Amino acid sequence: MPWGLLTAVLLLGGSAAANAEVVQYSGGGGPTVAGTWDGIYLYPEVDASGTPVGKPPVRFHAEFTQYGLDIGGRITEPATFGAAGTPTLYANVMDGKMGEDGSIRFIKRYDGTGGVEHDVLYQGFISPDGQQINGAWSIGEWKGTFRLVAASPVPFAPAKPAAQAQEPPHPKSLKWTDRLWAAGTLALAFLLFGGVYYATRMQPEATEAVAPSAPAAKPAESRQGSVQEARSLLRKGDYDSAFGVLQSIDPLPEADRPLHDALRGVAVNRRSAGAFSAARAYADRLEVASKLSELGLHAEAVGVLTESVILAASKDEHGSEVASIYAKAGETDDFVMNVALRRTPEFYSAYARAFDRAGQSRAALALLSKKERLNDDDYTLFFSLHKRLGSLGALDPMSLPEEIRPRLTRALLEDKGPS
Repeated sequence: MPWGLLTAVLLLGGSAAANAEVVQYSGGGGPTVAGTWDGIYLYPEVDASGTPVGKPPVRFHAEFTQYGLDIGGRITEPATFGAAGTPTLYANVMDGKMGEDGSIRFIKRYDGTGGVEHDVLYQGFISPDGQQINGAWSIGEWKGTFRLVAASPVPFAPAKPAAQAQEPPHPKSLKWTDRLWAAGTLALAFLLFGGVYYATRMQPEATEAVAPSAPAAKPAESRQGSVQEARSLLRKGDYDSAFGVLQSIDPLPEADRPLHDALRGVAVNRRSAGAFSAARAYADRLEVASKLSELGLHAEAVGVLTESVILAASKDEHGSEVASIYAKAGETDDFVMNVALRRTPEFYSAYARAFDRAGQSRAALALLSKKERLNDDDYTLFFSLHKRLGSLGALDPMSLPEEIRPRLTRALLEDKGPS
């Protein structure tokens, strides 16, 4: 290329770069993620329990749509877990948002193909050129990384209407210092573009080709570690994430299949119920806790029963279900001493009857004793519990209200029977 022509190209390109405005990530300007992307997600080297995971990276394909800052779309990936014989898994992009700082966040919700239907949270940032997204995925406390590279051109929305854009000055109107500065700017831009191109097009292949630094774990050890991670999440009350972890175990040990199926049943029922509500959340937690208790996972069952569920159950027939779960877990003392701390009189009465039906007479009596004043129904239960515990004769009549003392006398006579 003749030097004169090269100089003109450098001057025009440099002056345009010098006068360009910074493109913002916003609804009215900046890059959009709408289009086709090729991605790869990587598992962590170890799970939360410290057990090596030993899983290879997984490539996936994403089709994003965007309206303003809202993002939707569809994700396809090879089936590396789920039902045997399923070649491909599909997921919908839900609740996607793009921030004005270039951040992106969405939920990857598997659609049930191959029995896989859990949620994965994706959070990351878009590269300055809008051609790459890097970030992390998470299922509860289980986390990994991901990278997306634009497979089709991702358009840049103009920062302002084209009619308002300023034309660059003619090269002849520039001073020689401006021309020199412009030439240097464009040269630097060429170097930066080369670096971005290399990182965008070459890095994913390099990531997958590099062998993990940690030695691969034995499959059985890896599966057991993931199961323990799921149970740890359950004890913290996070049954959605626990279900996601169980679905990622391939193959799932037969001993843990009932747990997987129990959580899957709740997820299916929730989706068939339609709109999510507080009542739906209450029913889901009670169902999960009951199923875990039936499977002998008592600590996990108690973990799923949040305070709001326990309070709500005191107002309906499910109080007995909660009492039974605590009784099977051997946690009645914890309920009385901690869960039932500073509650309403109605709470104490309801759960005294619930624990009585669960065969926990001492816990029921302890709950009644937390009330400042017992009503007639409470005293009926009070005497019945003491009779069952064999402590009716130890009651001091003077400790009872005067109008209640005759009831104690009758209860004692009934307890002795005919002489």
